[in-house]
Amino acid sequence: MNTTDILDNNELSIFIEGLRLAGYDISTTEFFAAQDLIVALAAQGKLPPKLAPMKTLLMPILCHSPKEQEDFKRHFDNWVDRVEGVKPDKIQSTVFQSVWQKTKPTKIFNWLLILVFTVFILLGIFLYVDKNFVQQPETPSQSVENLTDSLKTMLLVILLLLLSNLLASYLQSRYQAQLFLKRHIACSFFLTVSV
Repeated sequence: MNTTDILDNNELSIFIEGLRLAGYDISTTEFFAAQDLIVALAAQGKLPPKLAPMKTLLMPILCHSPKEQEDFKRHFDNWVDRVEGVKPDKIQSTVFQSVWQKTKPTKIFNWLLILVFTVFILLGIFLYVDKNFVQQPETPSQSVENLTDSLKTMLLVILLLLLSNLLASYLQSRYQAQLFLKRHIACSFFLTVSV
């Protein structure tokens, strides 16, 4: 595997997540610093063709103690053996296929829910516009009816706002769960291969 492929296939991300699971205190800044280092070396044409020399470049960024540095060598060597033995397309397809299989039914359900919700909103708007644009001369009893209709309409609008808020919070929680699953599957893939 080429060293630039580790960015394309999220291999570096999987490796760093594995280090985090192993107890390394790696912040987001350090994660991006490691990625930026590889991108900068690639832009200058100084990226080594094999992954092994990257150990000395990534170690100061990701390790904070001598114990972590010793342990890093073992983690890095296991990762290099695993990554260089697998073709890039295979890594990408296996991880993303497993994530897709787990999230496929929820994606279809989300789109169906959005479609039904949109139809209800459009139906409510149509009924509201249809009622309010048919004007007749008002009598005192009709003004009371109009007030009642206005209250019903306001109640409908409030109900629609509450439903839209509920739908938005549901979709947000599903999105966050999918991100967690994607990270969890990638990390479990890393742990099963490296063990």
